[in-house]
Amino acid sequence: MNLTHLMDLPGALEVFGYMPAAFRNVHALESWANNHRATIEKPGGNLPKARFLFCQYPSLTQVWMKADKANYRRHAKLMLEELDDREYTLAEYDVDHVVARRRLREMWPDSWVLMQFCETGINRAIGSKVERKIRYDCHDDVDRIDIGLAEFIKLVATTMAPRGRLDIHDALGKAELSYERLSVDAAVMRSWFSRLRNELVRLGL
Repeated sequence: MNLTHLMDLPGALEVFGYMPAAFRNVHALESWANNHRATIEKPGGNLPKARFLFCQYPSLTQVWMKADKANYRRHAKLMLEELDDREYTLAEYDVDHVVARRRLREMWPDSWVLMQFCETGINRAIGSKVERKIRYDCHDDVDRIDIGLAEFIKLVATTMAPRGRLDIHDALGKAELSYERLSVDAAVMRSWFSRLRNELVRLGL
């Protein structure tokens, strides 16, 4: 279970060329939504520092939260239940800030971040193996971080190798084969996976 069913990543790559993962502040999030025919809405239940992002094409229905939000796990679950009109249990899953919130808050104290649910082992394996090596661009003229290698693997990886190991190359290869079957511009997909493989090399993985 993750938020992949709410996140048309292939469609976003075809339309935008990227998928946002975090913004410097809520104003940057709202500005991006306004410029891309998306809408930002507050959830029910008076949940603070939380928003839905809706876009018709590509089909996006996302949960966003301020990076310093308390009770984010319980509130993300409530928001997902509001979207799907069903109950979820989170015993085997992490509610994940797509970009690690500690590092995000150090860069941008008022940052907002995309949320997802992902299998606990995969989330922690990516955190220790990939995320700690990433260096984000936080210059004054930058107000957005896009989904890259670490975020993508957490979206698509479904199984762990024996002894709790995650084979990133295998997960990436399987994802590429799966994406080739989608009705998305082939050149866009080739460019995307080439970018991810270049990031693997750059991170020494």
